Amino acid sequence: RRLFSRFDRGIKLDAEGWYSVTPEIIANHVAKQVENLVSTSPAFQKYKREEDGKGVVVLDGFCGMGGNAIAFGKLPSHIVSKIICVDTDRSKLLKAAHNASLYDIPRDKLIFIQCNSVFILKYCYRKGEFILDQPQASMPKYMPPPVVPTTHAGYAVGGLDMLPRNIDLAFFDPPWGGIDYEILGKNGYDLERNMKILVNFGEEDNDDVEEEDSNNGISDDFFDTFSTPKHNQMSKKDRKKNFNKKTEGEFVNGKELVKLVS
Repeated sequence: RRLFSRFDRGIKLDAEGWYSVTPEIIANHVAKQVENLVSTSPAFQKYKREEDGKGVVVLDGFCGMGGNAIAFGKLPSHIVSKIICVDTDRSKLLKAAHNASLYDIPRDKLIFIQCNSVFILKYCYRKGEFILDQPQASMPKYMPPPVVPTTHAGYAVGGLDMLPRNIDLAFFDPPWGGIDYEILGKNGYDLERNMKILVNFGEEDNDDVEEEDSNNGISDDFFDTFSTPKHNQMSKKDRKKNFNKKTEGEFVNGKELVKLVS
């Protein structure tokens, strides 16, 4: 029950999910931070006025077993109207959909997309607007294979064709070091080495693939995808200086489980 309060109702996890899913108490805390952001941000308030009070659309880039997606789904629809749950593993998406059903999340509030989230943000959206069907200066060399749409536990599961026209907020909780993290210890785990986000999206011939930076990971420009024009005009040095970082400790039963940086 530390992972899901409704675990005894039939929560489904795979082997990786047991150690990688976000515990419910932490997922709820993250969702509360999103609720506070949407409720207090002038930009989001302006958006809601323009959309007749409609809540924001959230992209959960690494859905996994659905821990964070479920927490977002529990927020009122005037805060979050839809969650786009992305994962490359179809079996994880099906388990996440099943788990969401145990929390009675509205069936039209979650959409499960089988795809690489980095591909989606790099090629499908610019400033939150869908652009994959528009001419681009740099078209993808590789397209994800088509996904047969279906429903599971009442939720829609499919591929790129199910993406919405707009995304307002992107949330990322990528895979971490796994069970070897504890064995290696804090001095043996290198975040840059062990958690690269590659951008070749599966091309077989890597000799022709351009690298985004020297370590073949996502460059700083990638994170400009959802930035405002004012933010984009700032130099990288200024952006880092003005970045609003907040660190929080999350405790369960008196033990700090994780530090949240936002």
